[in-house]
Amino acid sequence: MDWRQAIKAYQRIKRADPEDERARSYLFDLYAKTGQRNEALQELDELVELHKARRQPRQALSALEGAASARPQDLALRVRLARMYLDMRMKEEAIAELDAVGELQLKANKTQDAIHTIQAIIRLGPENSEGYQQLLAQLKAQH
Repeated sequence: MDWRQAIKAYQRIKRADPEDERARSYLFDLYAKTGQRNEALQELDELVELHKARRQPRQALSALEGAASARPQDLALRVRLARMYLDMRMKEEAIAELDAVGELQLKANKTQDAIHTIQAIIRLGPENSEGYQQLLAQLKAQH
């Protein structure tokens, strides 16, 4: 399939109807498939903002969850999802997502970012705070 032609078609649909959620969702997916990461993230951000403007936080959350589950190794998507959970006061989900973000950061050798993420988790007061405190101490000692 010619992804670039599909992108052009959905861009025309989006221009004709900027509130077409399906076109925006397809554009996100097509941009991601063609390696246009910045465009994909921008399209997803616009879709989330569209839902927020319509006072549809659950649909905004669903869009982010779908994107993150389709691309679980994408750090930027996981960060956006964690922020959405925080915005929606979904503490346990936010902690779990931030934990995944921290793991991805460590795998990418972004130790300083992981330290900040773990500190954010600790500020949320997780049940297993001691484990996060220990990990934080280890990372600080290594860094």
